[in-house]
Amino acid sequence: MEKKFDLHKMIYLFFVTSMLGWVGEVFFQLLIHQKWVNPGTLCGMWCPIYGVASVLMALFLKKDDKLLKNFLSIVVISLVVEYVSAYISEEFFHHRLWDYSHMFLNFEGRICLSMGILFGLVGLFFFYLLLPNLYRLYQKHTKGCRYLNVIFIILFFLNILIECII
Repeated sequence: MEKKFDLHKMIYLFFVTSMLGWVGEVFFQLLIHQKWVNPGTLCGMWCPIYGVASVLMALFLKKDDKLLKNFLSIVVISLVVEYVSAYISEEFFHHRLWDYSHMFLNFEGRICLSMGILFGLVGLFFFYLLLPNLYRLYQKHTKGCRYLNVIFIILFFLNILIECII
């Protein structure tokens, strides 16, 4: 069965998972460092890297594929998105988002195997458990989700504008 592309659903997925990724990062930082850290690159509740990776997973993975194939695909998607994000941030904005240079099997300090495996495991949870529920919520409240998309887009671009001014 071929997946039907729905731009509104992908926008909804991008923003919801960007915010869920932000919440996950906040809890991770609290757990590891016992202090509040805004993990996003923006001042709002966004970690767009999670939104991008989630949309790519939704577009390219298939539930019918073997678990190992999907795991490896998620690892690759995560590492590519993470590398490209780090590269763009460093080369164009002169800002280093993270540094894995002390980690085993890292590449330029931008990505490393252990984080790829962690993201692969989290991605499996997302793909098999969270994504179907987000889709059901979207299907049940399509019109409301589309209005929410407009609000998310406005807030997101206001956030970018504020970041550029400050």
